[in-house]
Amino acid sequence: MARERCMQHPRYLQDREQGSATVEFAVALPAVIMLLLLAVSLVAAGFVRASAQETSRSAARLAALGGTGEQVLAQTVSSPKFTVHVTTTDEWVTATVSAPVTIVGVQVPGLKVSASTTAYREAATSTVPDRQ
Repeated sequence: MARERCMQHPRYLQDREQGSATVEFAVALPAVIMLLLLAVSLVAAGFVRASAQETSRSAARLAALGGTGEQVLAQTVSSPKFTVHVTTTDEWVTATVSAPVTIVGVQVPGLKVSASTTAYREAATSTVPDRQ
C-alpha cells in the first residue's frame, strides 16, 4: 500500500518522465534535418533550372543569329558544369542545356535539371555581336 501511494506521488511521476524530451528530440531531429535538406535541394534545383533556362535562351538566340558552336559555348555557358547541345534545321534552332544540382559544392546524386529553347533562324549576318 505504501508503494502504491509512493507511485502516485507527483514527484515520482515527474521523475519517471525526466529525460523524455531529450529522447523525443533525438528521435525527431533526423526527420527535421532531412526535411531541411530536401527544402534546400529544391531551392538549389530551382536556381540551377533558372540559370539553365537563361543559358539555353542565350544559346538559341546566338545560334539563330548565325553563331558557330564555339561562339555559342564561349558566350553563353555560365557554369563549367552546364552542357549545351544545339541542333539546327532549315528554319529552327534548338538549344538544350542540362546541369547537375550542387549544394555547397557537393553534387546531389540523381538530381539533374535541363532546359530547352527553340528560336526561329534569322537571316545570316556577317558577325555575331559580342556578349557584354
